[in-house]
Amino acid sequence: MAELEMKEKFERLVHPTPMFKVYEQTPQRNMAVARYLMEGYLNLSDEHRNYDLIYEMLNRYVNGGALMYEIGELNGLMGFIDIVPMYKAGVFLKIFDNSVWGKTVVREGLQVLDIVSNAFKFKRLSTKSADPRVVKMCEKLFGFKREGMRPLDFSWDGKLYDNYLLGRIRKEE
Repeated sequence: MAELEMKEKFERLVHPTPMFKVYEQTPQRNMAVARYLMEGYLNLSDEHRNYDLIYEMLNRYVNGGALMYEIGELNGLMGFIDIVPMYKAGVFLKIFDNSVWGKTVVREGLQVLDIVSNAFKFKRLSTKSADPRVVKMCEKLFGFKREGMRPLDFSWDGKLYDNYLLGRIRKEE
């Protein structure tokens, strides 16, 4: 019985929703992701906008215990990093193609947050962003609360931005 339950939980993590699936890296796919992270507005702070660092980060995430989901046909990524089961994880969401954005991504994104949180029994999810649009999206659509701000903590093309810290706390049952 317990083995069947574990298998179902694993399957649910691997295939959580129709639009989200575990990211499978290839050199071409990593190149596409790296280009987006390098060039996309406020995706990475200037000190991290280096292809060698981006490939190292992708390798570490995909092969080092993070859980990365591809949205659609590489239209974006949702990742759970720095996972500490029964405690917390960091979350990132990057949409590469805005045409995929809509109610389905929001609904399924919420499902993925809940599926992963339940599987690992997370008490806390956290994220950060310098992009006010992303902050607003995380608050209104995904239930994150603003926990603070680091003034002038993010640099993009030489311009300084505030970096907002957000958290999503699991309600005690």
